Amino acid sequence: MGNREIKVKVKMPVLPERFGGYTVTATRFDDMFLKLFDKEPYGINSEINLVTGDARTSVEVVSVDRGERSMSVSLKVGYPEAFGQGEVLTRLADAVAPYKCGIEKIA
Repeated sequence: MGNREIKVKVKMPVLPERFGGYTVTATRFDDMFLKLFDKEPYGINSEINLVTGDARTSVEVVSVDRGERSMSVSLKVGYPEAFGQGEVLTRLADAVAPYKCGIEKIA
C-alpha cells in the first residue's frame, strides 16, 4: 500500500496573546507555530496519525507566511490510501482547532 498526498493551508486569522501556554511575541511566533507542525513524536503529525501496514501519515511544512495580523502554513500531508481524504481533513481540523486555526484544501 502506498500513500496519497493532499496539500492544505492552515490559517490563523489573528495572532493570539497566548499560544501553547506562553505569551507570544511576533519574533517567537514562527518558531512556536513550526514546532506545532514538527515531525513525530510531537506536533500535528502525531495527532492526525493514521497507520495501515507500513504506510502512515506524514506532515511536511511547505511554506510559512506571516502577515501583520495573521499567519498561514502550507502543508503537504501524505496519508495511507486505505483512508479517505475527508478523514485526514477532519483529523487535521480537529488538531488545529484549539489554536484558533482553520484549514483549506489547496487544489
